[in-house]
Amino acid sequence: MFEVLKSLRPKKAHNKAAMIKRFMAHPEHQWFAKDPSLSRLMTIFCDSWTKEVYDYLATGNEVLIIAGQGHLACAMSSVKQTNIILAFPDLVQILRSASPMRGVAILAHELGHLINNHSTRKISAIEAQIEADKLAFDMGFGRDLEQVLLEHEHSVDCRVRVARLTQMYYSKLT
Repeated sequence: MFEVLKSLRPKKAHNKAAMIKRFMAHPEHQWFAKDPSLSRLMTIFCDSWTKEVYDYLATGNEVLIIAGQGHLACAMSSVKQTNIILAFPDLVQILRSASPMRGVAILAHELGHLINNHSTRKISAIEAQIEADKLAFDMGFGRDLEQVLLEHEHSVDCRVRVARLTQMYYSKLT
């Protein structure tokens, strides 16, 4: 009975400004905080967070974006609630390019992997990609993510993901 009453209680509003400020001020984020163009893009990224992202962060989860080596980006979950998105040099290059929102879309997609707990759930790789794409879409970066995927359209997975993004657009219109 207590659980039922507890679930009926209105949810406490998130202090969104404080969550964004904490994210931006983290020492690990100084690599982009010191660069005015990257800092502006991270502000856009944070301003686009959905309720789902705020709920995730409100439970004590922390997300760090750390520069690393590899191709584009990857997300790594931790049991201690500190989760990492590795931003590789080619992603940083996209963020500094004439089309930087494609890079923000990639970060939103990687955040989707963390939010959806893909490191602990048993789902197929394509399902995980589509779920992560949905968060990027919900954050407003669907078109930008689609552009990234179209650069890899030789991949069946990318074609499937583009088709799913198209479905999301049309379902949003109706």
